[in-house]
Amino acid sequence: MEAYNVSVIDFFRRWGPYFFSAFIALVIGLVQVLIFIKNPILIATILIILSTFCFVATIIALYYDIKEAHRKDKEAKKEKTFQALKESFMHAGLSEKAAEIAAKGR
Repeated sequence: MEAYNVSVIDFFRRWGPYFFSAFIALVIGLVQVLIFIKNPILIATILIILSTFCFVATIIALYYDIKEAHRKDKEAKKEKTFQALKESFMHAGLSEKAAEIAAKGR
């Protein structure tokens, strides 16, 4: 199941900006259809469906992008916190190995 999630994340990370661009283009095309065509029902319906799909794909891509950024930020903070704890234990008089064990919480 995890491999499926990774491929979904990669897909939306790679194609998310294109879906957003397609959404904008479809909305502009929809406005033009509504203004210049007298009976725009079929064309407008198709454009609405396509633009809705692109908008949903853009939102999913944005969600995965934010989720990935939070994960990377959390990992960076975890490493900095570990180093700070290790240094504080070493200043308290512990050896480097003991400070590392204490910082890990074992």
